[in-house]
Order: sequence, then C-alpha cells, then structure tokens
Amino acid sequence: MSVETQTFRAQRMDLRERRQRLDLACRNTLDVLRARLNPSLPVVEICEDQAVDDMLRFAQQVRELRDIDTRIKILSAQLEMD
Repeated sequence: MSVETQTFRAQRMDLRERRQRLDLACRNTLDVLRARLNPSLPVVEICEDQAVDDMLRFAQQVRELRDIDTRIKILSAQLEMD
C-alpha cells in the first residue's frame, strides 16, 4: 500500500468522524430551531432574532456537511483508482 493511499484513507476516516460530529450538531440545532418556532406558541412570543441566528447556524452546518460529503466522495474515487 502506497503512502498516498494510506494518507487518503486516513483523511477519509477523519472526514467521516468529523461528519458524524457535525451531523449530530446539525440535528441538535434543528431541534432547537423547531422548539423556538413551535406552532403552538403565539406568534408574538417567538423571538425572531434567536430563530434567525439558529437558522443561519443550521444553514452553515448543512453547507459544511455537503462539503465534507464531496471531499469523502473525491477521496473514495481516488482510492478506487489505486
């Protein structure tokens, strides 16, 4: 096994672990957002600033997840060619 292959495998493993942690954080943010936008609350009781902050955090986390997925696919394709 070449050094390059070992490096790609290590990078892919690190990305998969990072993805798991980020996926959990994303789900937690989504739970917070759902609670904050609870439809049973009167609309005037919703704190729109906090909801927007949560939505921005969620959107950033989703973008990071997609980026990691792309990087994992690229590494996997490289490993398949070896």
